[in-house]
Amino acid sequence: MNPWDIKKGVAWGPRAIDRAWFGRGVLDGLVEEPQRHYHANSGRRIPAALGCVPWFDNATIGQLLADMQCCIIVDKPAPDEPFSETVQKLQAEGDGLPTNALSALADLMPLTDGRRAIVGPSDKMSVMVGPVRLAGYGGHRRQGPLLHAKMIVLGFL
Repeated sequence: MNPWDIKKGVAWGPRAIDRAWFGRGVLDGLVEEPQRHYHANSGRRIPAALGCVPWFDNATIGQLLADMQCCIIVDKPAPDEPFSETVQKLQAEGDGLPTNALSALADLMPLTDGRRAIVGPSDKMSVMVGPVRLAGYGGHRRQGPLLHAKMIVLGFL
């Protein structure tokens, strides 16, 4: 089977209850799976999402992500292109993602005056990464690399 012809999610994961989307079905999966994930929450855990897309203008998924902890990386637009309303709304209303949720991000905490922060007993060990992050140069799209992956990883905190 050619993966580009798959239009429905394919069973994936240790118990085959999750789904992976490929080819022409990616956009459907980027909308459907976060909805399923968010509504499956029992209330004891906080739904979270980490993902990347080259552009982001789907208001339905934007609102759903604003209701959970998330960090979505989007391609930086050219200087004469505005951010989509969806990106602007997610940045304004989203909660972001705490860095301690992903221990591998511990070394990526923001610098203080150009240096790594000195951590003491009363310091917080986690900071929030904004709900929208940018990738790319911000010049004309054809001059720099285009973030091409369309991916979202869903979980709970």
